[in-house]
Amino acid sequence: MSVQELQARIDDISADIDRQKEMLKKLEHLWSTVKAPSSASSTPSAAQCRPGAREIPMLFLNVCSTWTDIALSTPALWEAIQIQFPRAKAFGQLLATWLSRARNRFLSLALHGTFDEGAATIVRGYAEKLRSVEIHSDDDDCLDLFESMSCPSLETLKIGFLCNAHGDTPCYSLSQTLEILRVAPNLVECAFYNLSTFDNSTTGHLVLPTLRSLAFSHEKGYGDDEILRLLTLPALETLSLAMVNVSLRMSPPS
Repeated sequence: MSVQELQARIDDISADIDRQKEMLKKLEHLWSTVKAPSSASSTPSAAQCRPGAREIPMLFLNVCSTWTDIALSTPALWEAIQIQFPRAKAFGQLLATWLSRARNRFLSLALHGTFDEGAATIVRGYAEKLRSVEIHSDDDDCLDLFESMSCPSLETLKIGFLCNAHGDTPCYSLSQTLEILRVAPNLVECAFYNLSTFDNSTTGHLVLPTLRSLAFSHEKGYGDDEILRLLTLPALETLSLAMVNVSLRMSPPS
């Protein structure tokens, strides 16, 4: 072996050592989290968990058989996932496997992009275990996810629409808003970002007894106060509105 070849080999080994050290740091950090007492701060969030071979928790499966056994027997590692769509067709099986590993844990999902019906069908199968759902999409078909669903454990719901190629955001009716909220009667926090609504003369009304935080941020569309007239929120503590869309009615001075 020449000096140049030997040096190249040394460089490769050094680079591999650095990668292994970085991997070990990630493993040690998350492992200390997993061993901590169960609390809201000691479980992974959806933003932290992406389906990739070099991402936690799948990173554990690539260390050794012992780490694989530990990861697969620790449901808390699999209770959250962030998904960026579109994905390959085979992703449906990965998603189903991932969620099944959470066993009886409540789930946190962050869904970005225009996700396919196959993934939506899998998510619907876990409707009763959903604790947190966050959606960012440029297609209002994502709202179809909530059709025929019942999410009694859902506490946090955030939905935001991105501008499409034409610079527009999808529109949906006030009755659609109510139907989305109706599937989650025990919501604690809810936010709708960059959504455009229109009045369809709905006469429905909804009581959300546990909702403490509600936020609306519309770029255009019907006033936020219209949806507020259709809601009864006895536990509400925080309300955030785009004031440009709120009609203020003040009594004349006496």
